[in-house]
Amino acid sequence: MAFLDLKALKQNKGAKLKLTLQSTGVYQQKTFNGQSFNVFDYEVLQDNKLYTLGASDALHRKLQPFKSGDSFHLSFEEFTSDEGQLRNYWKVEKVKAVSNGVNEFEQKLKNDQAAQAVTQKSNTFENGARFGMIFNNTFDLYKHFDCSWTTDEFVSNFHRVKGLVESCENSKLTKPKQVSSPQVNQPIEIKEDDLPF
Repeated sequence: MAFLDLKALKQNKGAKLKLTLQSTGVYQQKTFNGQSFNVFDYEVLQDNKLYTLGASDALHRKLQPFKSGDSFHLSFEEFTSDEGQLRNYWKVEKVKAVSNGVNEFEQKLKNDQAAQAVTQKSNTFENGARFGMIFNNTFDLYKHFDCSWTTDEFVSNFHRVKGLVESCENSKLTKPKQVSSPQVNQPIEIKEDDLPF
């Protein structure tokens, strides 16, 4: 059974995944780099496909009130604490049967993008050198425009440059199509007797 890629959901802050709980959490204690941590494996449905959701203690506490068969939206949100620090948390909302009708298209598009990011593997390998190359090209553009971008514009242009790099990396070379000479049909000779007028 495939695992949901929660790292991709964390990168798409605010995007919601619609999931349906199929089991209670199965407790496991794991060790990584000498530190132990708890993981609760839940079986969930997304688009009628069964996945395993590896929940941390914090996410497990939020999933405990739900029963098998309950549908919920899962998202990774951020907020600023009283001390001014940026914090992140898991947001779990039970799905209501009634739709609110506000910007449903935008919300659906955002949810679909998050779902694709979670369930599909990227065709490119993310590493520090690749990220640095994209950042440096974006920074060159930033300098070219006299350092006048806002933070949001910088992020937007970073994603634009990343998209250009990915399109270059994923382009497939195809052979040019052979141009065939046009076919000329022989004129048809019609006898005068066969004309309708």
